[in-house]
Amino acid sequence: MKLKKDGTPSKTTIGELKYKYDAGDILTNKHGDRYKFIKRTNNKVWVEFLDHRKYCLANPVSSSSAVSGNLKDWYAPTVCGWGYCGFPPETDSLVYYAWRGVVSRVKTGRRDTYRCGEISELFRCYQDFYYWYRKEELIKDYPYQVDKDLFSISEHPIYSEDTCCLLPRDVNMAIQDKTRKKKVFKTSKGYHLANNTTNAWVFPDEIYYFETPEECIEFYNFVKKDELLKLIEEYKDVLQPHVILRLKDYEFDYKYEIVVTEK
Repeated sequence: MKLKKDGTPSKTTIGELKYKYDAGDILTNKHGDRYKFIKRTNNKVWVEFLDHRKYCLANPVSSSSAVSGNLKDWYAPTVCGWGYCGFPPETDSLVYYAWRGVVSRVKTGRRDTYRCGEISELFRCYQDFYYWYRKEELIKDYPYQVDKDLFSISEHPIYSEDTCCLLPRDVNMAIQDKTRKKKVFKTSKGYHLANNTTNAWVFPDEIYYFETPEECIEFYNFVKKDELLKLIEEYKDVLQPHVILRLKDYEFDYKYEIVVTEK
């Protein structure tokens, strides 16, 4: 730090009395992230964070924040200890909420389908996820859900820019239902399908009894496909064309177990 003859810092450098530091000095913010002073321009100080990205860039920040350590490294992994923002997010936006949901489901989720999943390196960064999301949405700020299953061919789908798409909640729930194993009840009247969690009849009318469990599941697949086609028509204005084509080709193929009952 350059000093004047009277021992005070020179105002011609970043070492002005108010700022205390020279270019090249390394400090630590209140979160433990290191940053280096680069230069000062007017009331801004250019700093370079050093710890959380492969290629560092100098960023202008207020002089007082640089000195006090009240800086935030937007590349520090602050979401579930893994995801980072890349730029200051609007934390109340639908996009940010969707991104946090994806990261938290995989990194802290309790369901096996989520724990087995992964997230691409691109989706690790909210900034990159944000640009992908804005490109995929047809209607800005529509309450889409991020789906990883429709375009995935792996047993354990990954959240990525290549496998994910945006779906309305009703459509997403319709195809998610495929992953839930069904119970086929064997009764005195024939086979009947029930929900795996509540055991409530899926088709309560007596007409929906079948001679074999295969016929029961085949009929349910037909009903679900018909419901999905109606949803496609209902939400066609908010779905991307390639998503609509994929949904129309979507096939249901439920797994099931047989339960014997006197009903």
